[in-house]
Amino acid sequence: MSKEIDLPPEYYEVRLNAEKPVYVLGGVETIALRSSNIEDKWILSTAYWKWPTLLVGYLDKPPISDKQDFLRRITGGTTFNPEKYSEPYYTAVIGPRIGKRPVLLTRVYELIHERLVDRCQSTTSTLECVTSRGDRCVASIGKLLQRPLLEFFGDRQCIEKILDYDIWDVSDDELDKDLILENSLDRHLSEAWLRHNVVAGRYVFTRTWEEFYIEIDASLEPPLITGFDLYSNIFLYPPAQARLLIDEMIGAVASRVAGFEFVNAWNGLVEYVGVEPGDFKDFVLESFKELEKLAGLE
Repeated sequence: MSKEIDLPPEYYEVRLNAEKPVYVLGGVETIALRSSNIEDKWILSTAYWKWPTLLVGYLDKPPISDKQDFLRRITGGTTFNPEKYSEPYYTAVIGPRIGKRPVLLTRVYELIHERLVDRCQSTTSTLECVTSRGDRCVASIGKLLQRPLLEFFGDRQCIEKILDYDIWDVSDDELDKDLILENSLDRHLSEAWLRHNVVAGRYVFTRTWEEFYIEIDASLEPPLITGFDLYSNIFLYPPAQARLLIDEMIGAVASRVAGFEFVNAWNGLVEYVGVEPGDFKDFVLESFKELEKLAGLE
């Protein structure tokens, strides 16, 4: 059994390289990979977000305009939009591996949601916070190497109120850009990772649950699915596995059987928070039933 988790009163801090926004994201992954020798410490990484660049959740729908600059996080949740804040601030918290078994994503979500409810004037299920002073921020949760990963964006005072931290130790300098993993930087800038292409002539199926949504976009050349994507602001792990299952639908026969295979693999291989597994299954199967009709296979 994994241990119960809670945020600590003190953190080990590593300042992120803030020369470019991609250095911030690549720096978080680098710190997680290079910090295995720091046991039982939560690592706090921060940077002022000095750019108009949106920070899109892993499956969240990207901006429609090609002119809008954005990067994509490895955590799920909603898009972090710097236009909503006068001096936007980014914070990542990387937890230690907890217990003999990896901590469940649902427990990471509960940890942060409970903290927001306790310290914010208002809190949404998608982890948006407004404090009694009017400061605003939004959180996202995921895992890195089966370690809890928390990302915060917004007013610094809001983030500090949620985390309520002291620094256990601090590095003198920000993370050297030459230390940032090159493959992480390349991945964050790749077209495959950003996924901002819109499928022409697509069929769209959407459902919402409170603040959460799931959208399936598909195109057909009967009987085959020739384009397929799934957009959502749910939180999920591991992101690469979710993307692999989505991509495997391209070239499949547009049938309810394909829908069953997709949802069974997803519910077996992907941890997610925001939508109940039964509701996710019902939505996917109803969407594939419609695709089957459109493909003339019913």
